[in-house]
Amino acid sequence: MKRVELLRKRALRFLEDAKRALQDGFYDIAGFYAEQAIQLYSKALLLELAGYVPTTHDIRDVLGLISKALPENLKQSVRAFSRKYRRELAELVDIYTNARYGPRILTREEALIALEVAEKLLGLLNTVREKVREVERHQ
Repeated sequence: MKRVELLRKRALRFLEDAKRALQDGFYDIAGFYAEQAIQLYSKALLLELAGYVPTTHDIRDVLGLISKALPENLKQSVRAFSRKYRRELAELVDIYTNARYGPRILTREEALIALEVAEKLLGLLNTVREKVREVERHQ
């Protein structure tokens, strides 16, 4: 699917841009780019799994939709991540909202946390994607 690959490539580009912005001291931009990376990557996976991209921008909602589209044995890893990083995911939603609608200045620490959570989530989603593909190959 070309659209899935396009979303995934854009997500990875946002992740690289977040790292660069962090290095350059643009912490609010780094946080926003980290959020965009997880939003696009998550939506790419949902498109691949369920055939649609939701209109929501709340990563917690997208993760819930992904979880619903997964086999039972994979749902738990996404749900566990969402529980473990509940506060950080809420913070990423706030970063997105404030970047669009109001000024918000992030500290270096906040930007680092956003980037770390984004990298962990992309890693998890990639692992989930590979496991789903493996199951499909064996059917």
